[in-house]
Formats: sequence, structure tokens, C-alpha cells
Amino acid sequence: MIFTQEKFLSFNHCDIVIDYYEHTIDNHHSEDVSPDFYGRTIQLEQVDNPLIHHIMNDVRIRTSNLIRYRFNLNSNEFILPNDTQIVKWTEKELTELNNAMNIHSDNEDEDFHPSYYRTYSSILYLNEGYSGGETVIGGKTIQPKKGKLVCFKSDILHKVNNLIGIDRYTMAMWFTNIPQFYKK
Repeated sequence: MIFTQEKFLSFNHCDIVIDYYEHTIDNHHSEDVSPDFYGRTIQLEQVDNPLIHHIMNDVRIRTSNLIRYRFNLNSNEFILPNDTQIVKWTEKELTELNNAMNIHSDNEDEDFHPSYYRTYSSILYLNEGYSGGETVIGGKTIQPKKGKLVCFKSDILHKVNNLIGIDRYTMAMWFTNIPQFYKK
């Protein structure tokens, strides 16, 4: 199952998050991401601006509540935030990744970082105005739209299509039902 929600985050807050990213990315270096993402992600725990931290935390809490509701989970089933990051996609970086992010699932065992504990994934689009950059989830193409949220089970195969033009910014989030993988 896949669901989307338009206008999940206001355009103003999307712009504020992108502005923060652009002014601070050089100060953030995370080794806790796949090598393909070195130097282009900011993890929630690295955010030193109280407003940005609040926006990102609010998004992940509202997203976890929405997942619980939309996937009809029981009150005793855990849905805990695992990882939240701001990600910048450029045409050049996607070209280096064969001009798209290849098909994958978010809970497959990877050599770099096994992620079997991820049960739900979500993407919040922070901008629009580029060509391509669609997310294809389980064969369904999701058109990026500023402020739009898409959620799906982490075991569903998905990819990012070719990107042409301006940079693509997203807030990627993963959720778990295993308490030891909860990240504050």
C-alpha cells in the first residue's frame, strides 16, 4: 500500500528547510549514510537550528501518526521514527548513479548498512520545478510536488527517475516497529 498527502508541509516551511540545508551542508558530514549520499544529507540529530529541528521532528511525528492511521495499525503496534534526513539530489549526482536511483527496497540487507528493521518509508518533497525526479514505488509513479508526502512499506521496490534541471530536495524518513532502532 502506498499513500500520498498533498500540502503536508507548508511551502514556507519547505523553503526554510532548503535554505537551512544550503547554508549549513558544508558543516555536516555523516558516516551513517550510504556512500552515495556522503556530503549531501543532513541527519535530524545533526540539526543545530531549533526551528529546523522542530519542523523536522514535527513532520516525523505527524508522519508516524498518519502511517498508524492509514495502515490501520493496532494501538499495541510500534511505529517509531528511525531516521530522518534532508537530501539534495542534483542532476550530476543522479548521473553518477546512472542518472537515477536504481530500484531497491529500504529494508534489504546492504553491505554498508543492514536496514532489515525499517518497516515504513516516506518522502516529503521540499521543492518542484525540475523535470523528472519522480519516485516510482511498486510500479506506481509519484509526481513530486512541493509539500507532498508519500508513505509506503519499506519492503516495496522503488526508485527515482532521471532528474533534469534544478536540484531536487526531499526529507526522507524511515520508521521501525523494533524499539531498539528508535532514534530521538
